[in-house]
Amino acid sequence: MKSTGDRAYIAPAKSVEWSTPQAFFEFCEREFGEFDLDAAASPTNTKCDCYYTRGDDSLAQDWPGSVWCNPPYGRRLREWVAKAEGVVHLEATQVVMLLPARTGVRWFHDIFGRSGVTVYFVKGRLKFGDGDIPAGFDSIVLKFSMFDHAFRVGSIEKQGGEWKIAYEDA
Repeated sequence: MKSTGDRAYIAPAKSVEWSTPQAFFEFCEREFGEFDLDAAASPTNTKCDCYYTRGDDSLAQDWPGSVWCNPPYGRRLREWVAKAEGVVHLEATQVVMLLPARTGVRWFHDIFGRSGVTVYFVKGRLKFGDGDIPAGFDSIVLKFSMFDHAFRVGSIEKQGGEWKIAYEDA
């Protein structure tokens, strides 16, 4: 954070793309099952054999099977969340998304409380890609599933070097 006289200034990120931490992705696969598609990747950071890049326009593509999605965290984030919700029950069995925890935005309120949705608040800040410095924002994991018929809230945190999930109702 920089000081600009009497006001604080937080420099914007240089990119809206944040590469999923490998250990966190592996935890998600253990928890949610193997993913068939990485819906927002590049050839250098993909987590699945099948993936879409920016040039593929993932939002215009089919998302079959079990889908992992860590989309760009820019202005179109609401479209990514709407796409994920829309494909479950049609072509995807589940979509698991890694997102910034922006609880005051419309897309968050649009999905909060809906059946088939689980919101996991990640305790602590993730270190994206190969970074050593935690992100300047909190994260959530959002899961849309055709098999879940209730809304759930949980948390994900690192305990003793291992990622763990706890549910609000547990």
